Amino acid sequence: MKHGSTVLLTLDLTPMWFGQ
Repeated sequence: MKHGSTVLLTLDLTPMWFGQ
């Protein structure tokens, strides 16, 4: 389940990189 949290975090940070 910890892996799922990491994936969600990555997906949430991905748009941030593209946004900048």
